[in-house]
Amino acid sequence: MKRYTPVPMAFVCVQPETKCKEEPPLIFLHGITGSKLRWKNISQEVANATERKVYVVDARNHGDTEWCDDDFDFDTYANDLLHFMDFIGAPKATLVGHSMGGKIAIRTALTAPERVDKLVIEDMFVKKTTKSMLDAVLRYIEWTKEAVELIPLDAGESTAQKIIEDYLYDKSPGENKTPRPDKPSLIHLKRTSDGRYKHSCNLDVIAKALRNTVGTVNIGEYRGPAAFIYGEKSPYLVRDDEENIITCFPNAEFVKIENAGHEVHGEFPEEFIKALLEFLMK
Repeated sequence: MKRYTPVPMAFVCVQPETKCKEEPPLIFLHGITGSKLRWKNISQEVANATERKVYVVDARNHGDTEWCDDDFDFDTYANDLLHFMDFIGAPKATLVGHSMGGKIAIRTALTAPERVDKLVIEDMFVKKTTKSMLDAVLRYIEWTKEAVELIPLDAGESTAQKIIEDYLYDKSPGENKTPRPDKPSLIHLKRTSDGRYKHSCNLDVIAKALRNTVGTVNIGEYRGPAAFIYGEKSPYLVRDDEENIITCFPNAEFVKIENAGHEVHGEFPEEFIKALLEFLMK
């Protein structure tokens, strides 16, 4: 059995602008190659509406959290999350996870159900990831690496972000394209000592880790409140996994967002927030 070494997660704590209830906080978990910036336009509104603290975090090898070359999988991510909850003094939390973040939240709820107050999964299933879907994600990572190499040294950050967005849009298959973003880019880039841009995620290590997770099967049961919010036009087909989801989450409810793809909260933030708050306020 491999030795687990926790990695402290970089985070932002968003306080409600009025009173703050003494209730479990919310923790938002981003998707693959994302960062806490993906929740930037949502976290304050949710904190205000729920009157609860909201934490947005970076997973290991993402954003501002430490990069490490050790082998890791979703159990590692889940352990990092539990370690973070211990760090902030939260015996329980409501988890909101998109895509990979949804997988982390699912794993955490099934292995440590006593630590999860409520569960919100955005466009992710319970079944093990298929090889075809894994291959699609790995292609996306390769395209991202290629796009970063195209950024000129003298490019400003907004130009650099647009180069990546345009490249990914052009590479994506027609049936999986999402509208070009009409909001400020949330692609998180860093600069090296020689002025070159690099992605904020450790893309090579993440790709290796994904290959380790392809056969992962979720076992366990979480009987607390759970909501699976999914995009009507997403290729992830969450509703097709309803039987497996109900087996692991017998109290799960499903919320479809019309015309949305995989990143519901980015494409339709108002509809996503409405669905999220309706579930949390019950």
